[in-house]
Amino acid sequence: MNLRLILQRAAIGAGALILAIGLAVAQTAPAPAPSPAPNAPAQTGAGPGADGARGDWRAAREACRNQVGSDLRGQDRREAMRTCMAEKRGAGAGPQLSETERNRIREMRGADRTAQKEARKTCREGLKNQRLTEDERRTGIEDCVAKANPRYARALACRREADSKNLEKRSGPYREFMRSCIRGA
Repeated sequence: MNLRLILQRAAIGAGALILAIGLAVAQTAPAPAPSPAPNAPAQTGAGPGADGARGDWRAAREACRNQVGSDLRGQDRREAMRTCMAEKRGAGAGPQLSETERNRIREMRGADRTAQKEARKTCREGLKNQRLTEDERRTGIEDCVAKANPRYARALACRREADSKNLEKRSGPYREFMRSCIRGA
């Protein structure tokens, strides 16, 4: 019985020690962000494709959010944000679409989404009664939808190629690869 008590207390002590170490590690401050190299070129730009432009657009978007405020909702807020961003960009800095063109694009995207959902639903129904693992079902649905939608098939092939190259999703190299692959394929 003495040995059992000793082992029990040792296990409790080890657990408490691990908890204390975990809390201490969680409390440490994160490492500071690396500063840019002294002879690195300055990043400037005004368009969406230029280096450093993403920060400029984010700053403009944040300024517009503050300017528009939270009293507007829905379509009114979108229009106010669109107007503010157009002013921040300046006339001619980007494509200026008329309201009818924007509505037509929205309708096309909505129709694409609806068609994609229907294709997924149909494929899911077709694979429903088969005994498949989750991964097999997922790839089966993806392949079935790819047969119905060539754009999706191209994106899926590029995504699988990026996975085989071990590119981290949502990283810069992944996005660049996907853009070039989809355009080039």
